[in-house]
Amino acid sequence: MEAAWPFRKRQISTPLQLFILCIAVLLPLLAFAGILASRYAQSERQQYYGVALDSARQINNAIDLDINGKVRALEILALSRALAAGEFAAFHEQTMRAEAILGAEITYKDLAGNELVNSGREFGPAAAGSLTAYESAAIDSSRAMVSDLQDDPARGESFLAVSVRVSRGEEVTGVLSLRLRPTTLVGLLQGAELPGAWTAAVVDGQGRIVARSKDHDRYVGVTASQDLRDNTTGREGVWRGTTIDGQPVLSAFARSALADWRVAVGVPVAAVEEPLRQTLLWLLVLGLVGLLASAAVAVVFGSAISRAMGILARLAADPENADRHPPPATALREVNAVGSALVQSARTLREQSEARDEAEAALAASKQRLERILATSPVGIIEVTEN
Repeated sequence: MEAAWPFRKRQISTPLQLFILCIAVLLPLLAFAGILASRYAQSERQQYYGVALDSARQINNAIDLDINGKVRALEILALSRALAAGEFAAFHEQTMRAEAILGAEITYKDLAGNELVNSGREFGPAAAGSLTAYESAAIDSSRAMVSDLQDDPARGESFLAVSVRVSRGEEVTGVLSLRLRPTTLVGLLQGAELPGAWTAAVVDGQGRIVARSKDHDRYVGVTASQDLRDNTTGREGVWRGTTIDGQPVLSAFARSALADWRVAVGVPVAAVEEPLRQTLLWLLVLGLVGLLASAAVAVVFGSAISRAMGILARLAADPENADRHPPPATALREVNAVGSALVQSARTLREQSEARDEAEAALAASKQRLERILATSPVGIIEVTEN
């Protein structure tokens, strides 16, 4: 009985085997490249987080420096001899000159909240009023107070206030305030020269947008996005969130040392992940090219191997003709070696077959001669065997 080939149902062609081999080599390389691309993307995100945080710190420091300069100016004005002497007309002249330098309106109120001096209007009788929460806090504190964003319905605008208390010896006599326009902060944000797609914003303690590097007029006074308010509770940090206009960003923030403000910088996620998408696209293209090249190589070399193996199969199936019709040389050394061995085996078998035929012919001739001798000879032959 003919023995069955144990793997008959699992046989596949040589080109397909080579193609599978190429895939087995390429896939780990592509997987490794994908891992490297992922690590690169993660490193890029961390780098962008770091740059955004540095930018937030720099902008925050610039704003604090600007506010601190205004605080120092107010503190110098609070030491005015005219103010100490109650010469409010003279002090009004001083505040107007200071306003021209600082670009902000200056007011002085007594402890009852009456506005005695306002650089934004002509000097005249005191205007009755009241103290704001920040002015009251400044009177009770030895440090300057910086307000959140305030609304002025009468003027139809928003403003920020910087207040310092005024003392005469040990006695507190009033509070000196500076009315700051939010657009002043916009200039500081834009002066940071962030990349065009990035966004910077100043958010006050109530979560309202004080200034924004883009679309400031549209968003000033608007409550910042929920994720910004939730993720800016410490001194500084980074997070991934969404801007108020719905743009996904990698964000960083730093908190002001002078006010309950936070400076946030957002980097569009699309700008960060675009290199990753490009890298993955190139990996996909190169992978497809590699697979196509592997298929072509597998077909070419597999076909050559299949033809060579077919020649060997024909030789093995017809060994008698192997010696008379030797196989053509191929590009595969092993196949040529097997072919030569088959030819040599066929030659040896032919020689053995010829020798056997000659021996059989000689034996037949001897038998015939013996039969003729026995047939013509009167002498008998007795064969004796010992038991």
